[in-house]
Amino acid sequence: MPIYLNIVHGADYVLTFCLIGFMTFYYFILPAGEKKALDIFEDWTKTLRNMLSAVLIISVLWMILIAQEMAETWDPSEIWNAFTMTHFGHVWSVKIIVLIVALIFIRKLKNNNFGRLLTFVFAVSFALFSAFTGHAYSIESNQALRFAADLVHLISVGVWSGGLFALFIWLDRRIKSLKDNSETSFNLVTRFSHFAMAATGGILVSGTLMAYLSSIEISHPFKSLYGRLVFAKLILFFLTLGIAAINQFVHLRNGKHAEEKKFAINIRREVSFEMLFVLSVFIIAGFLSRTDLPMP
Repeated sequence: MPIYLNIVHGADYVLTFCLIGFMTFYYFILPAGEKKALDIFEDWTKTLRNMLSAVLIISVLWMILIAQEMAETWDPSEIWNAFTMTHFGHVWSVKIIVLIVALIFIRKLKNNNFGRLLTFVFAVSFALFSAFTGHAYSIESNQALRFAADLVHLISVGVWSGGLFALFIWLDRRIKSLKDNSETSFNLVTRFSHFAMAATGGILVSGTLMAYLSSIEISHPFKSLYGRLVFAKLILFFLTLGIAAINQFVHLRNGKHAEEKKFAINIRREVSFEMLFVLSVFIIAGFLSRTDLPMP
């Protein structure tokens, strides 16, 4: 596959799952900090609209480029036929429609139960589109189990990785605007840690299951290129978990007894390191999605 296709595919992947994390953060995690936390992100719906617009543009571009590659020509009629007659084209057209609907309604959604329910539906939908066009859905053996594991993996990745980026932005704004000492940062980070732990558990379990179903042998993990990439991804994942453990078992444990600004600065520092590793994992995941599965 040409390098420009890999770049566009990687951009679509990263932006989509950051969007899932950002939506989860705003509607499910931010309320833990109450009004002070919400006031810091008073322009957050504008941020979400910008992210939705970016995902919509990159998804349309990816759709056109894939159709052109299948048609092997830039003839509009051939590209249209390649798009309308393929499983990818059908799934991706639904994704485009859902993105447009989300873009229209996101500015009207409030941070209440209805807003959270609709956000959950949108987030799961975005992960579904990737699952329906990934390796798991294209293989007939254990298809339902593969698909379920892939979906759990994708949602968990979005909640954790996108949530980290959102948390970093929020902490940065909180530190700059901090005028009084409270437990706002502590309460927010505590809520995020619950989501992060659930997400990392989902990533670990679903990733292990998918590796097993993909015929990666534990005794010979380097037997195939796919296995080597999975192993590299696993190492980076555990390194990221190690940094996350510092937040969980050091900073959070002492959080209530620390000055809020100091606590927020410490958390932001560790989160910045986590994001570097997460970006590395995304790069490997991009190669994985375009690498043939090992033969059983």
